[in-house]
Amino acid sequence: MSSLQITAIPEFIYFLDVIKDMPQRIPFSMSIYISKQDPIKTINDLTFSIGISRSEEKTINNNQRDIDIIQKSKEDASELRKKIQTENQEIYSIKIILTFCSFNLNNLYKNIQSVKSNFYSKGIMSEITNFRHLSYYLDNIPLKYNNTEQKIYMTTDSLSNIFPFYIQNIIDENGIIVGKTDNNNLCIVDIFSNKYENSNICIFGCSGSGKSFFTKLYIIRNYFWGIKQIVLDVEDEYSFLNSIFNNTDKIKIINMKEIIKNSNEACKILKKIQENLGIEKTIIYIDEVWKYSSNEDLLSEIFNMYKTIRKKKAAIVTITQDVLDFFEYKNGRYAKSILNNSCFKYFFKANYTEVINDLGVKFAKEKLNYLKKGETILTVNNNNLKVSIKPNDFEREIMYVDDNSIG
Repeated sequence: MSSLQITAIPEFIYFLDVIKDMPQRIPFSMSIYISKQDPIKTINDLTFSIGISRSEEKTINNNQRDIDIIQKSKEDASELRKKIQTENQEIYSIKIILTFCSFNLNNLYKNIQSVKSNFYSKGIMSEITNFRHLSYYLDNIPLKYNNTEQKIYMTTDSLSNIFPFYIQNIIDENGIIVGKTDNNNLCIVDIFSNKYENSNICIFGCSGSGKSFFTKLYIIRNYFWGIKQIVLDVEDEYSFLNSIFNNTDKIKIINMKEIIKNSNEACKILKKIQENLGIEKTIIYIDEVWKYSSNEDLLSEIFNMYKTIRKKKAAIVTITQDVLDFFEYKNGRYAKSILNNSCFKYFFKANYTEVINDLGVKFAKEKLNYLKKGETILTVNNNNLKVSIKPNDFEREIMYVDDNSIG
């Protein structure tokens, strides 16, 4: 038996998400102790620590490694003090212990080193509790000993990022298969279910992330479920669906590449679509919605659709790869309105650095950077679910793709 104690965690890492991805062959138990700290005492301690660091900077030898360590400690203490004083954040101490057991000493050592290396690759620091294994073992069983030292101090925001806020899965009775969860279970979502606030969807992702492939797959799956669908295609990317599903009134592809340049003509099309809603369930796809941002009349018309779409048994799906341009137009007025009126949001890999605060989601931008091609985070009702997009054999044949072309 041996234990690991976590000594440092990057601010934007979901620690429990890292734990979930650990190899199942490594048996371990884990305990997390969290306690709220006195902010005034913490500020005084941080101020003292900063003063000590400044004194050490003046007396330390010209060893660059020591200089870097002291400067980093000073910067971290200053940043923590700033968040407490100016952002009114609470301060917490946290202790995380992982205990490993094995009948074979060599296997025990290999398992611990493997976990340590995995943590280190993600910026998580840990140490083996040499000569303290009994104390940490007692801390790790449900007897509330908590006798060992607590190592990490965090603000409210940093502490919340430890927890992924993931739901295990969504399985709606009359839903469409979205993809598979990390546990290889099917995620099935019925956007028209009354349990959801609305049926609208936002899909974000950079080129090659799997965003467009997912949208095409979603159209195909809804077609076989009998849902009427209208696609406003600005890049002639969905026209191939006409050749696959010819002679059907369930899928209509409107080539907007030239029409979008004429505001009046484009607005007429949007109004005509709205006039014909209400007879049956309908999904309207607005591809690369950021391209509409050059025309305020068009965006206003799209926004007006959101006001009545729910009552007409319809849903709007907006898709965009240029998230920044979309949020920059009119200070994000239309982008935020569309986002706030969309119950379902799919985040594929992209650079969300400058707009993460506008997205209103409970995960850090770094989390999105870890997504692989064909992976997405679905957020619904303030919950997050990581999903992998994979076609079945029939869908793969229809779309003429292999696993490497999902993008």
